[in-house]
Amino acid sequence: QMVVTSLLEAAGYSVATAMDGFEALEYMEDNADTLPDLLLLDVMMPRMSGYECLEQLRELYPVDLPIIMISAKSEATDKLKAFALTCNDYLTKPFDRVIVLARVETQIVLRAMLRKRMEEEKDDIVPVPPLLTSSPQ
Repeated sequence: QMVVTSLLEAAGYSVATAMDGFEALEYMEDNADTLPDLLLLDVMMPRMSGYECLEQLRELYPVDLPIIMISAKSEATDKLKAFALTCNDYLTKPFDRVIVLARVETQIVLRAMLRKRMEEEKDDIVPVPPLLTSSPQ
């Protein structure tokens, strides 16, 4: 956790950390008005696995919130489990710092593009006037 935190902070990102899935969910609840641009979840956390936390996060928050799983587990079944729970990406330890930053930046850019598109589509919606009815005379 400290390695990723220092890597992201050195790249200019603001980082908040949680020691387990319960703390992560609590942080998200306490900051629901200003959700983070991205979440990094370790698969192996105390008290609640990253998979369990991911599942709960996806029930509570929109799919446009990027979630990248990080794990020493590199088997295809581990990755497929995370993707089945709709994580956006999966990094295995040990990882290349440049790749971590590239994947983080990609997810943040994709989220910004999605939000822009959603706003444009919202602006394109033309309100339909109410139907006029005439009362029988």
